[in-house]
Amino acid sequence: MGMYKIEGKEISLEQVAELLKQKLGDKYPVKIMKATSGAMKYLTGNTTDTIQIKKNGYHGVVIGVVPSTEGMTYSVISSNAYTPSTIVEMITRKAGLLDHLIFKAIWGSGSDFYKSIDNLIMSEYEATEVDTGIINSVKQMVKGKSVFDE
Repeated sequence: MGMYKIEGKEISLEQVAELLKQKLGDKYPVKIMKATSGAMKYLTGNTTDTIQIKKNGYHGVVIGVVPSTEGMTYSVISSNAYTPSTIVEMITRKAGLLDHLIFKAIWGSGSDFYKSIDNLIMSEYEATEVDTGIINSVKQMVKGKSVFDE
């Protein structure tokens, strides 16, 4: 899971969703989730349009797209792991390590699933992974640049 920079291509959330639907087929459901407004965004945390891919109740991927705008020569795709089931998410927040052991025993590891999504994005869009770690971020800030500048 990471952040990817795509040079010189205009991409949209809808284009990425269509690509994922074509490549993943019926294996994993791919849905575009529209941002909520007002008070609902504080309850749901859904402040921007995203793509959600669900493997099972414990493993899922949420993808965001920042298309290039005026003055930008690149687009950005971010992918993060999330827990699709609200009930499982609530339990993991309250129970700690024990529940992670139980849920991993039930649903298995998601690492192959996560890697396949990342590899798909990187290969289809000729994307480069952006180092968003704290050390690189501080180095770039000292230079007066962002993590997307090379």
